[in-house]
Amino acid sequence: MSLVKELRAAIVERLENTPNLRGVPVIVRQPGNIQAKIEEGLAAGLGCCLVVFTPRIARVEQNAPGPYFRALKVRVKAIENPLLERPEGAPDAEELIEFIFTALHLWQPRVQDRLMNALFADDPPTTEAAYVFEQREIDALFETSAGFKPQA
Repeated sequence: MSLVKELRAAIVERLENTPNLRGVPVIVRQPGNIQAKIEEGLAAGLGCCLVVFTPRIARVEQNAPGPYFRALKVRVKAIENPLLERPEGAPDAEELIEFIFTALHLWQPRVQDRLMNALFADDPPTTEAAYVFEQREIDALFETSAGFKPQA
């Protein structure tokens, strides 16, 4: 499996095992009918879900064996439908972003045969679309670096 997909899988696992996010569907962004998966996640009971995107390689270190990716951009989207009736205490998009940052900031994923650094909050949360299709969407952005262990 590629480094970016391994990192994505580790992030999904971390979010699924975060106590404050228990019961919140975590969806992997990949080809297919993503809108149907989001609608299914929103209808699952809490009226919210998370979407984990495949990390994007932003910078490659030129003077390192490997290759070594100097910057990997990580994006997790929190989505809520404020029009759905939700259980008392169900998190809204802003709370989800807080829980995502708490779970991922300074967390160091364990990725086999890779040199992986901790994730750092990259930018403040951004609201992409306030109410598109009755959804409130906020992105949590992180950055890390990673590479391959040099061969002996």
